Amino acid sequence: MKIPRRARWFILLLAALAVGARGVSQPVIPRSPEAQRVFDALDRLRRAAAQPPPARLRSIVLTDQELNAYIGYRIRSEKAGALRDLRLKVFPGNRVEGLMFFDLTKIGAPSFLPATLRFYFSGRLNCRDARMKFEVQELFLEFKPVPVFLLNMAFYIASKTQKHGPAGLADWYELPWGIKDIAGETGRIILRY
Repeated sequence: MKIPRRARWFILLLAALAVGARGVSQPVIPRSPEAQRVFDALDRLRRAAAQPPPARLRSIVLTDQELNAYIGYRIRSEKAGALRDLRLKVFPGNRVEGLMFFDLTKIGAPSFLPATLRFYFSGRLNCRDARMKFEVQELFLEFKPVPVFLLNMAFYIASKTQKHGPAGLADWYELPWGIKDIAGETGRIILRY
């Protein structure tokens, strides 16, 4: 299948963004109370994973606001390549919508690309047997629809370049720390462990 020229630069761009540049250690950035709640929840999950499994599943509930504060903190503190912002909104039925903002000046992108890009996406988080995958249903670059297969191809290229893990979004990933299921409700995500 021949890929149009415009689509080829998009694939290369996404692959470069997925590979990213590793950040250098920076001074400690203070955590907001919302981000700290996610760090506390992750610590609780790590501790629980070292214990025998409980008779009944337990739950941790995180709000969109807490999740986004945590993601923002990680992006700022780790200086993760071109990614400058990622925001998520959770809906019933494990539907997720999000915004990714990239600063291409940090990765030396070609001059024919804009300095910044905003991707909007929506999809569904599928969980089964303590594994998950995110099925992207819609993808937009600056309000213009982009074929989802290009995003999958970019993840595939990045995984082959980095030689690790699953090859794309369509692959299933093991849930960490004994998490068995993830459920979404309006404005919050529920981790069952």
